[in-house]
Amino acid sequence: MLKKYKITAILLVGLVTTSVNADILYSNGTLDGNTNALTLGGGLVVADSFTLASNSIVTGVSFDTWSAFSQDVTNIDWAITSTAGGSVLASGTQTSVFASDLSINNQGYVLDLNAFQVPSQYLTAGTYWLQLTNATTTSGQQASWDINSASANAGPSLSWTNATGQFSAANPCSGVLAIGTTQCSSPFQIVGNVPEPAPIALLLASGFLVFGISVRRKANQV
Repeated sequence: MLKKYKITAILLVGLVTTSVNADILYSNGTLDGNTNALTLGGGLVVADSFTLASNSIVTGVSFDTWSAFSQDVTNIDWAITSTAGGSVLASGTQTSVFASDLSINNQGYVLDLNAFQVPSQYLTAGTYWLQLTNATTTSGQQASWDINSASANAGPSLSWTNATGQFSAANPCSGVLAIGTTQCSSPFQIVGNVPEPAPIALLLASGFLVFGISVRRKANQV
């Protein structure tokens, strides 16, 4: 299952990238698939934190969902925010979502790995939040975002919803969410690339070229 997940993730990442140098900039672990999931719809907005180690250009997102009757996600509202539920840095409604069925879980739901492209967004190194809502399937039903906090493959992200606030040790997932977890975070990946700094020699050459043109123009004006 894990091997298939990794292979599928690589293939989907390839589909959503627009650059041959694109890579996974951040990963919050892999699918749990059996504990619980957060509904992406009905007014509920879910966000997970992610950290970029370097200045980056984000070009795509992948995430894992539960759905009934083998229905693929077709639409998703997304946003990248500065803080949990905070200022929106980039957002949109994606209607071209690549989906791949992984398996059926112990509750009868179909588990999907989904990926979509976002307009290239330059972000400096730091922590941001991926916000998702209104994930609808081919039949118009809502999909749910897998919770992997209880999994050995969980990542470090924190999670937030507009209904409950930020989950923490003092405000754990419970009840209809996920019993026994402390963060409620979900599996997802941020895709893009890290811009290569221009070589110093090239920058110096450009500077000398501009300087030379300026001197020549002044000489011609004399």
